[in-house]
Amino acid sequence: AGKAELAIPFLLRAALLDPAYPLAVKNLSSAFFSLKRYQEGLPWFERALAHEPDWPLASLGKARALKEYGQAVSAYSAYLKVYAHDPWNEALRGEIEEFAGGAFGKDSPLAKLSSPPPRTLPGASEEGEDPRELEAALGNPNGPWATGMEEPDETSRF
Repeated sequence: AGKAELAIPFLLRAALLDPAYPLAVKNLSSAFFSLKRYQEGLPWFERALAHEPDWPLASLGKARALKEYGQAVSAYSAYLKVYAHDPWNEALRGEIEEFAGGAFGKDSPLAKLSSPPPRTLPGASEEGEDPRELEAALGNPNGPWATGMEEPDETSRF
């Protein structure tokens, strides 16, 4: 996290110098996400989503920031966008259901997400096979199921 903290002023300068350059905006939003500074990163998550509307990390950062601001409906909408990318992510599913239960009531239909589809791809050899493993076996570990939503660790870029 120390590298992200040091990088923010430089990334902010780059993003402000050329706001149309998506890499600077994405890197800045990634730095705020890695530091869990979601509210401060909200404008950068939104700018990153303007460049890449389906980027899960920016959607998750936006959801967490909106949750912190008490904007339950908007936060829930952003959470669902992330969940659509990785419905098998149990930690994400739990986070969304816990948030929705607190925001809308535990008996609300919004507090219980529907079950994810089976983890199979057309032509998969075993029922229940994780498509991410299939993508990796095919040499595409960053296939459509790679979300990048995992919490950063010490080996991350920042």
